[in-house]
Amino acid sequence: MRPTRYIQIRVTPEQYERIRNKAQVRGYKTLTAFLLHLALEKDLLFEQRFEEIYRIIRDKMARSV
Repeated sequence: MRPTRYIQIRVTPEQYERIRNKAQVRGYKTLTAFLLHLALEKDLLFEQRFEEIYRIIRDKMARSV
């Protein structure tokens, strides 16, 4: 799907340089790619962890019945 929404944030010059440097060190070609990865990866990790916990609880409940 082609991106159609726009997000804008304000940062200090120091914050901008820190973000830009982190993106560059980690091999990202654009700040957008870096920031999208950060924003969406945390969400993905949460979902994966939630599913893992759910499976553990479900399995324990099934064994106790």
